[in-house]
Parts: sequence; structure tokens; C-alpha cells
Amino acid sequence: IGIGKDEFFQNLFDNKIVIEEIPEEYTKNYKFTSKYRVPAPKIDLDKIELPFLYEKLLSQGAKYALAGSYFALKDAGFEITKKDKKHEVEGIKEAKIIFGTGLSGMGEAFNGYKAHSFGEGRFNKLSIPIIMPNSISAWTSIMFGVEGENYTINSSCASGTMAIGKAYESILWGENEIALTGGVESLSDSSGCSMRGFDVLGVLTKNDNGIPKPFDENRSGFLYCDGAAGIVVLEELN
Repeated sequence: IGIGKDEFFQNLFDNKIVIEEIPEEYTKNYKFTSKYRVPAPKIDLDKIELPFLYEKLLSQGAKYALAGSYFALKDAGFEITKKDKKHEVEGIKEAKIIFGTGLSGMGEAFNGYKAHSFGEGRFNKLSIPIIMPNSISAWTSIMFGVEGENYTINSSCASGTMAIGKAYESILWGENEIALTGGVESLSDSSGCSMRGFDVLGVLTKNDNGIPKPFDENRSGFLYCDGAAGIVVLEELN
């Protein structure tokens, strides 16, 4: 419902709903019980001043992570300057980067499989580093020149919350003073295979308009989302 804190909160208060019917190609070999999804947000790397050179080196999840980190650092009051082909964050020499992710990179993995097995599209030489779950934290470290420990956590739907908890603990225990943390997910793929996986489990909403009602006695599941990210900066109080 929005990219960046201000747009997101304004749309939240305005009750903006972003739902669309699933693409026709999804239903080619399978009849979906859930008919709606939230489409993936469109990330313009120019808006966060990242070189287009990196467009093909990044997974969709990594783009979300970089955009979220850019806005979070700006919101925390850090000066970000462009230096060569990356950014430099004034006042941060070292920080922990801990992100939570579930199934990110599946779309890129499917594309690689189709290129290899059926000759559909071009096989990306960087497919392995692209689909590695830790690429979202690694690219964030590279792009912003932030040294220090960086890794990802996978604990299903609790991944982002776990990451924030671990980042909080690292500051509490005196391991570091600043942490970049949150949740990143990208489930988007052109075939709809990822969504089918959730649909066959029976966990997606069956409401006629796609709007889930999680606190209603007639709730029927959650609304599938192609991807998103929520990144925050945690700092030691002083």
C-alpha cells in the first residue's frame, strides 16, 4: 500500500486496498480456490540512487531490502552519499544487518529451471548467488558499505519478528550499537506456482472479493501477497 513510511501510513489510515484478480496464466493447469492476490510493489532503483548496473544482479527480494534500508537509514537521520557504484552512510562504520526471510528467491529459481530445462529465456550466470537467502543482507552490506556481521533468519512467518528480536538482543548484550533489521519476502513468479503451494494447503482466503477477515468468525484464510519488506534501524539508547 506504499513505499516509504509516510506513503505507507497515509494509505493505511485512508484504508487503501490493493487487491487484484490472479493472472489468467496462473490457472492454466490448476483451478485456484483463492482468486485474488496483492501484486508485488514496483521498486525503482533510480529513486534510491542505485546504479542500473545492479538491476540484473539482484533478486526481487534484494531490491526490497535495499529500498527498505535506504528509507530506514534516511528516516533515522543518517546522511547517505553516493560514492562510485555504491552508497556511504555517514556515522556508520560497523553495524549488524539481520533480516528475516521465508521463501525469497523462488521466482528467480523457477526462471533458472525453465531456462535450463526448456530453453525458455536466458539462464542467469549469477542465479546461485541471486537465490541464496543471505543475498538480501549481503547486498545491503555491500551497497551501503556497512561492515560487521550480516545474516538472515528463517522461521516461517515469524522470520522478520525473530530478526528484530535478535538485533535487539545484540545491542542489549553490547555486541554493537546499531542494527539494520526487519523482514523481506519475495514470492512473485510468472507461473503462479508459489501461490498454488499455499492454495493447496487451504490457507488462503476464499472470500468473493478477496478481502480477508482475520478477526471475523467467518474468516477463511489470508490474502496472498507477492512480496514486501519492512526495515528498521535499532540504536543503543545513548
